[in-house]
Amino acid sequence: MFILQFEVQIRITSSDLLIYHDASNSYIDEQGTGDLLIRGTNVKLRSAGGEDFIVCTTNGSVQIRHDDAEKLVTTSGGVTITGIVTLSSHLDMPDNAIIKLGTGDDLQISHNGSNSIIAEVGTGDLQLRSSTIYLYNADASETYLKAVDGGAVELLFNNGKKFETTNLGVQATGTMAAGATPIAVYSGYSGVQVGSNAMLYGQHAAGADKNFWLSQNSYAGADGAEKAISTGAGSSIQMASGATVFRTNASVNAGSNITNKNTLIMDAGNVCSFRRYDVGSSQLEKIIRFTDGNNDERGTIKISTSATQYNTSSDYRLKENVDYSWDATARLKQLKPARFNFIVDKDTTIELESGDNLILDGTNGSSANAGGSIIYENGTNLVYGFIAHEAQAVVPEAVSGDKDAMMDRDTYDASGNVDGTENVIDPQGIDQSKLIPLLVKTIQELEARITALE
Repeated sequence: MFILQFEVQIRITSSDLLIYHDASNSYIDEQGTGDLLIRGTNVKLRSAGGEDFIVCTTNGSVQIRHDDAEKLVTTSGGVTITGIVTLSSHLDMPDNAIIKLGTGDDLQISHNGSNSIIAEVGTGDLQLRSSTIYLYNADASETYLKAVDGGAVELLFNNGKKFETTNLGVQATGTMAAGATPIAVYSGYSGVQVGSNAMLYGQHAAGADKNFWLSQNSYAGADGAEKAISTGAGSSIQMASGATVFRTNASVNAGSNITNKNTLIMDAGNVCSFRRYDVGSSQLEKIIRFTDGNNDERGTIKISTSATQYNTSSDYRLKENVDYSWDATARLKQLKPARFNFIVDKDTTIELESGDNLILDGTNGSSANAGGSIIYENGTNLVYGFIAHEAQAVVPEAVSGDKDAMMDRDTYDASGNVDGTENVIDPQGIDQSKLIPLLVKTIQELEARITALE
């Protein structure tokens, strides 16, 4: 045993290795050009009290310990760390290096040289948790998504909100498109575009009309005019101010203002009107065409600037077994014209205009009240016509339906829901214009008889 006084040094090989104690600390100092090597099959750096700081094993691990517990251990594949790693700057890793988290390495974070990837490769979910979540661009100058705990999820475009969830559903700003690039519609309108040629859009801004459109090849352009989506014809349904308008559009170029061809309007005043825009003379033009299942024309309605014509098919090429010698008078005599009132009209009030003269002579079963009106009492609002089944026996082509037929009809509760059925009359109908040939033929026969008597 060597006992050395304070600050006495052991110098080995020209003072390259010094071992000494300076009254406070002990030193092993390599001051030469070589390395300080501590060799052993297993090397431990241990405290005076027997606590290991570092444990080195030949062909094995190196352990760095805290309070005699392993915290960092080298392995054949790298290092194993137990506990928390605190970095004062950042973790620098090369491309394709992966941070793996979880016992099964389920969560992996990496950069492949082009893209940054956060991947859940296990069987669980990838969850982002916060009271408010934002997705930004690289410098946080543009927001892609915002999600608020207990509130909305917003999707943005160029920092402008385009889609938002609400407590009632979702709200979109602008045009939503399926299978096409959205079209910019008129300010104050939003819509849904289906494919490249169909639009469903409406007015969301304040306005009296509150227009709503379902269109094929038309939309409300940025200037407010209705325009063609693509080159060609189109059609649309517009609802505004209590009216519904059906339109057909002439063929125009894409982006051009459309030109209406035909319009069917059902307005809030219970009036239905049809307009054909190219009718501008006395020439009759077809506005409605009735066809059968083979698309063969069976009737039309035509208009001009001065008249309306109702037509049923009557071309000779559609007929056979033509006979001019039948007895119309005998058939006409079988008809039984009648006078009657409809049950629904049993009590009808007609208001009198100022200055009207009405004589109540007691023959019409009517009475007047002090308010200036006349009331047709039960059985006195009479009209002239035929009983359908009686006429059917003589002119069957003029009558539809069957005598005494009944049908089931839905009944509704106060909320408008179907709550049952009731058995009601399935009424017969009559087309009295079908009697005209019979009347004309009878007149001809009577005229011939008169002529023969002259």
